[in-house]
Amino acid sequence: MSTKKLEVIKVVTNKLDLDIKQLQSPRRHCCDVLPSSTGDMMEVAIRECKDDELIYMH
Repeated sequence: MSTKKLEVIKVVTNKLDLDIKQLQSPRRHCCDVLPSSTGDMMEVAIRECKDDELIYMH
């Protein structure tokens, strides 16, 4: 997706059911960039990370 025409970034999530360990620092969540039918909007879905999912930190 080209970011030059991007006008809207929509971020969505379901209510996350976090346990006490997940509420402690540092917190990590994963996301998916959803397909868009228009070139001016990007939709990002925040979700809990899966068990074997890698997380990249800068």
